[in-house]
Amino acid sequence: MNISEIINHEKVIIKYQPIMSTHNKNFLGLEALVRGLDNDIEISPMELFQEARNNHLVLSLDKLCIKKSIKGFQDFFHLIKNQYSSLTLMLLL
Repeated sequence: MNISEIINHEKVIIKYQPIMSTHNKNFLGLEALVRGLDNDIEISPMELFQEARNNHLVLSLDKLCIKKSIKGFQDFFHLIKNQYSSLTLMLLL
């Protein structure tokens, strides 16, 4: 895995998981989960961030993940904005 190439070419994907209330089962928001891509093979966040730490690129990877998470969240929110007045996005990096 070449972490510099992953960051420079934005080879990360964001998967969203719903956050549901355990009390009343209402949809509360989305949790953004990052995965790296290396030749179309998904890389776990643990491995991805360890490689970033080893190469002193954690800040660059953090910024990329936040940027892509917010962009995807915006796209999703535009689809459902008539159903909800607000949503919460949790970034777990």
